[in-house]
Amino acid sequence: MPERKNQHYVPQHYLQGWSTDDYIGIYHLEKRDLPTTHTSNVCSKDYLYGQPPHIESALGKLEEIQHEPLASLRSGDSLNELSNSELMLLLSFVMTQRTRSLFTQKDIEAGDHLLRDGVRDDINNDRYDEYIEWTTELSEDEKIETLVEASVLGIHFKHMMLGVLGHFAIQDLEAVMLRNLTNNKFVTSDIPPVFDNPRFRSQTLAGVSERGLQIFCPIDPTRLLLLYDPAIYSIKSNSQREVIIKSPSVVDELNLLQYHNAENIIMHGGNDISYLDRLADERDSVRRRDSITQEQEIEGETYEIDKIPPYQVPGITPDIPGETTRYDIGYTAPRPQSQVNRTKALVSEIMNRSEGFPDMGLVTAIQFMENLVTEPA
Repeated sequence: MPERKNQHYVPQHYLQGWSTDDYIGIYHLEKRDLPTTHTSNVCSKDYLYGQPPHIESALGKLEEIQHEPLASLRSGDSLNELSNSELMLLLSFVMTQRTRSLFTQKDIEAGDHLLRDGVRDDINNDRYDEYIEWTTELSEDEKIETLVEASVLGIHFKHMMLGVLGHFAIQDLEAVMLRNLTNNKFVTSDIPPVFDNPRFRSQTLAGVSERGLQIFCPIDPTRLLLLYDPAIYSIKSNSQREVIIKSPSVVDELNLLQYHNAENIIMHGGNDISYLDRLADERDSVRRRDSITQEQEIEGETYEIDKIPPYQVPGITPDIPGETTRYDIGYTAPRPQSQVNRTKALVSEIMNRSEGFPDMGLVTAIQFMENLVTEPA
């Protein structure tokens, strides 16, 4: 196999939380079977991030440092014991997984007919002649397809930059660890972080800087990270910032969030097929895939596109023990404490330094993150 051909959108280090000796049990939502396979074959696609594989190489370096807080938590450390750098990396991991997924790329491809029309017009008017020297004989359609694929990748890389540096946008959220003491294990999926806004659920999507945001991200079969807006929610936890979950029905609700988010597969952590099938029977009641009209910027112009966007809020709100909600605070976006504009400004600055090349911009963003967490306190 060519070097780095198999490129993951959920890193293997994360999947190892549900694996044994690098083999992981998965549950296919359509087939409803339980194969076991090597983690190298799960949540990956050939050349997802293109060729040559410099993006996959850079992501490998990012995965090395983002793995550190997950390894600490899985070894028994509490959130209190994580360093500031590890907390930053944990938030960066959550945001990177939101933007890195295959579903994000498919969402971008929903507007590729507009990209195709724009590229065709540019080719017909020779606007690429100054920048591209074709090394092989290609038809006009082949050239268009090549340029559209590159444009989709470029847009995806910009989304991923916002994810890598997205910790600034959510660092104002409080964090607790949900500890599962029941016999049923936490599952995860091919899109692990679930974004919800139970207080202000009039919208289809939950924006990263919205008032009332909650984020659920499984860490392993007995741990699930919950990030929440402290201005809206209050959650009682112990001295280790843990919330003990003893109710199987609450675990079911938390697992159903993954059934809502997942595109194809669930990593089941040892749950039996009768349990997984029972949750699958409830999937339609919690899974939201509403079609909406959404603005999307393509090559500097804004278009309205009918699409089914990723990361829609689920149709269920888990009943977290000790959680209370305030109703005397109104909706705002962004949250006053969110630094989402800092993330956007950094991405803009990095793109300028990278002369507008999104692949180099993503590599630079990863290098920035590496430097940020290794700087002396």
